[in-house]
Amino acid sequence: MHVKLDGNRDDLLAYVAELYYDLNWNQEDIAKEIGVTRSMVSRMLTEAREKKFVAITVHRPLSFDIELMDQFKKIFEIENVQIVHQSFDNDLRQRERVGWAAENLLEKILVPHSVLGLVWGTTVASFVNKLVRSDLKRFEIDVVQLVGAITSRDFAYSGLELVRAAAHALGGHPYYLNSPFYLENSEMVDNLLKNKIVDETFQMMEKCRYAVVGIGSLAPTLASFYLSGDISSEELEIIRQTGAIGSVCGLHFDIHGEQVAKFCSERTVTIQREKLNQIPIRIGMACGVGKAESILGALRGKFVTHLITDSITARQVLKLAGQ
Repeated sequence: MHVKLDGNRDDLLAYVAELYYDLNWNQEDIAKEIGVTRSMVSRMLTEAREKKFVAITVHRPLSFDIELMDQFKKIFEIENVQIVHQSFDNDLRQRERVGWAAENLLEKILVPHSVLGLVWGTTVASFVNKLVRSDLKRFEIDVVQLVGAITSRDFAYSGLELVRAAAHALGGHPYYLNSPFYLENSEMVDNLLKNKIVDETFQMMEKCRYAVVGIGSLAPTLASFYLSGDISSEELEIIRQTGAIGSVCGLHFDIHGEQVAKFCSERTVTIQREKLNQIPIRIGMACGVGKAESILGALRGKFVTHLITDSITARQVLKLAGQ
């Protein structure tokens, strides 16, 4: 059969795509079918994908490093750890699979009509993206924002948007923290906390059964609130000089897990350490070897009760811990 190439090209592209993807014809047989060269078939398949006539989804299964998970539980006395197996150092889907693992864990332990605390961040965003694709509205979970907003214009991982999306996915109500993350002084924070709406959000934080948080780094190339422009390089260096290597909810800690740079947390609109500790299930998420030091500090300081990371990062954490 020979097809007129000057006819309906979109229909032809769809036909070629059907032969190749749905009926498993090879490109040589398709070329004979429509009377063109094999290289032209290849170009037509590329054009079909570019025009969105073809949608390719790779269903890569989650796999976990059980041996590493057992090591972490023994060494750090953590309640639960999920270490996603990772074969490649520069896996571009690493963060997505860590988010997927976090969603799987939460789904297993959700109690209906409870409250979830959430922060902003790229890794937490991957968790929320997976949550949105799950059918969990039956749980009717309210979601509260634990930290104020950074000035980044990346709407995809803003605190407000993540809280809204998570609450919708879980069939509950969102509670927003309508405030900047970092203010000029502690007096401004104190005055803000007197606001009725802000106070309501902080009261909801006390009802949290779960918290899903990122484990942040204080390295200049990774520190979100520095990269967003909320603090200057000079301010970041002052914080780092206290020994700070990581943070959870804007609460900074050193490699031993001791909270440091409290002058900074006093200027931060966030849940405070004693209230964070009262949340029974605190799921910390981080991936990439640049986060290994921060993860170690968070584990030693008991900032999280559950950890989600990848196997390459996990091995680096053990190396830093002398294991």
